[in-house]
Amino acid sequence: MPNILMTLSGKLTIVREKFWVLELQSKCYKRKLEIESEKIKSNAEMKSKDIKKFCKHKEEAEKLIKRAVEQLKLSARSYHRILKIARTIADLEGNENIQQNQIAEALQYRPKEKTY
Repeated sequence: MPNILMTLSGKLTIVREKFWVLELQSKCYKRKLEIESEKIKSNAEMKSKDIKKFCKHKEEAEKLIKRAVEQLKLSARSYHRILKIARTIADLEGNENIQQNQIAEALQYRPKEKTY
């Protein structure tokens, strides 16, 4: 009996994840309609001008990311990557603007620095 429940649970998880992917693709498609220059399939493909347009965030979120840039000495590329990840998190949570907690979560996904 537990094997059946585990199987059903696993299938539900897969269905839920596929639904999230489809929902994200739908949001990215709507954004793509507003971007005439290129076809963008995901938030990861956004260019810097698209990031400025679609990665709107509150003042407290801006303070957090600026502090992270200064303390962690992040490059412009890392800054943009964090904003794109935060945009994806905001999409999953159904938020139009990026919140401070979404910036914090995106920062956690940064790869750990290698020390030699």
